[in-house]
Amino acid sequence: MSWDKEGRESNLQDPGLEGNLICDACLQLSTEAQSVLKNPDTEKTLVELFSQMACENLMSPKMKSKCVDLVRIYVPDLLGALQSYLQPELYTEVRVCKPEVQL
Repeated sequence: MSWDKEGRESNLQDPGLEGNLICDACLQLSTEAQSVLKNPDTEKTLVELFSQMACENLMSPKMKSKCVDLVRIYVPDLLGALQSYLQPELYTEVRVCKPEVQL
């Protein structure tokens, strides 16, 4: 049994276990997410989706072009931020994985 920072019992990670199913699932999800986020089609799809949903459906005609410009600027930044956030260190910090676990 392991303990969290507040001294409570935590069954998410047991140092005596060879494998940690929650850690393994998180790492696999992270790997899959990284693959999707790095795919150029993902950026194109999200730009089209946000442009249509937010700009075409919600904005006034005067604001549509500015909205589309902002979507084109910020979607790549959003994808980059997600890529940098979904690293193995995240799961160590939230105590789901042991520090030595690597992708």
